[in-house]
Amino acid sequence: MVPAPKRGRFPTFAVAAMLLILAGVLALVAAHSDAPLVEVTEAERAEADQASTYLEKPLSEPADQRPLNMPAPPHELTPFEQGGSYNAPLEYRRARQHVSPGLRVLNWLKDHQNIKGCWSPATFTLDSSRIQARRAGSLDCWLGTSDLGSARSEVRCTALGIYLHATLGFDFVEGDYREGCAAAMEWLEDQQWADGSFGSIASLRDNAIALMALAEMYGLSGKDSCKSMAEKALGYLLVQRTAKSGWGEFPGDEPDILSTGYAVIALKSAKLAGIDFKYAPVYSEVEDYLRLLAPDPSSPAVQFDASSSSSYAASPSPCERARVAQACWIYSMLVMGKVDLNDIQLKLMAEELVREDNLPVWQEGKVDLEYWWLGTLALYQVGGKCWRTWEAAASKALLENQRGVRTEDKGAAADELDEHGSWDSTDLWTQSTGRVGVTLYAGLVLDRCLTYQRMRKFHQHK
Repeated sequence: MVPAPKRGRFPTFAVAAMLLILAGVLALVAAHSDAPLVEVTEAERAEADQASTYLEKPLSEPADQRPLNMPAPPHELTPFEQGGSYNAPLEYRRARQHVSPGLRVLNWLKDHQNIKGCWSPATFTLDSSRIQARRAGSLDCWLGTSDLGSARSEVRCTALGIYLHATLGFDFVEGDYREGCAAAMEWLEDQQWADGSFGSIASLRDNAIALMALAEMYGLSGKDSCKSMAEKALGYLLVQRTAKSGWGEFPGDEPDILSTGYAVIALKSAKLAGIDFKYAPVYSEVEDYLRLLAPDPSSPAVQFDASSSSSYAASPSPCERARVAQACWIYSMLVMGKVDLNDIQLKLMAEELVREDNLPVWQEGKVDLEYWWLGTLALYQVGGKCWRTWEAAASKALLENQRGVRTEDKGAAADELDEHGSWDSTDLWTQSTGRVGVTLYAGLVLDRCLTYQRMRKFHQHK
């Protein structure tokens, strides 16, 4: 991936110095021998004379031999700026107008990026460049834990960070966040193994998110450096699918609908970016698996996996998760082209997602950003009343609780409040990613909601 260093020309003054030494040795030999001297040409003597001017200069300040009319060389390109490119199909995103909530998220990420290039849920407080800002912590301490997550989630958080930048139209080629994106991409490249995976501790869901990030960045930038990484990640993800079924959380695990949903999202990103492979047979077998999990076409019930006794159909208990299974089923079946919007089973599942108990709301025990993101992807595809109901609830929950906007934070700028632009870690299901993970998922949800709002206003004023 990283280009080999270019071979530089051997310095002229070094050549000249060697010639002078050689001439001296030959003169000594000639003085003690009848052997003829090796003749030094006039051109070599002239080069040796010219070298004396360079040898008088300190070696740390070599003479600039460029003609006066030659421009200085450009800055050194990062590995991801180098190489070929193609007509990027997602480049239209660069022209998008951005509103404050989205930019507040990106600025928080920019100010909390690790020096290595990753976004670490374990060290983001130490990584903060907001040196003078006060650190207030979570205002809603429902979990009784800190904002910090685990270093084991760095691949997921960094990939989600790259993915969020790409969906907002920012990459490592241009824009206000170019340097941060380049650093994150280089860090992610260092984590990728030869088989295309991202380390032994990364789940297949993490690998799917990494593929999403790489594919979206390739689609936006058109750089071959992204394509190579994305193709390797795609190959690994395909190999890890259980035959005639879906994906599990880790290689060898029983397939489940959440891991399969992540994989389908990643395949969709790859397809949008123009990274091709034989989709039809994979989609066909994944469809069979998803129908196995939802065997009754007249019911919204979906099993989490084939051996699970939980159907996720009844109202969830306080310890049971919301409708992640339905969200994954809806999105996957729609983007694979296996059902249409008139499908009765799909309609029942969509209506289940927008029941009052299952809508996004910022309350203790109800915050589940991963579910909110998956539900947003699914219902955005469904559209209509279900989407409008979901979007209104998600927008309200997130816009009112972004730090720096909440009543408790009013008047605090980003350089005064370390949490400014993020969301509190109040999510029971993403504790390993802490504040970083909650903020990334929230940013993805809010971007889709605000994009819809802008499109609606545009069409209303046409």
